[in-house]
Amino acid sequence: MELLRRIAGAVSGNSAAAARRTLIVEDNPDESRAMAQALEEAGFPVVCAASVSEAMARVEGDRKFLAAIVDMKLPDASGGLVV
Repeated sequence: MELLRRIAGAVSGNSAAAARRTLIVEDNPDESRAMAQALEEAGFPVVCAASVSEAMARVEGDRKFLAAIVDMKLPDASGGLVV
């Protein structure tokens, strides 16, 4: 998590909030919460999804994401389908 905080801190002051939005696709709720908290503390809005289908629905609704953190082993498909 420390690396995630350092990366987030390095770019947090440069752009509008919507342009810094990050998509987290993780089916483990503890890991998803930890990543979201670290990013939000650094000023990044976060959108979370627990499956590929949920992530795809969120991406279809709003394609403006700076980054995506994607678990590759998700319950409904490979996370590679999101990226």
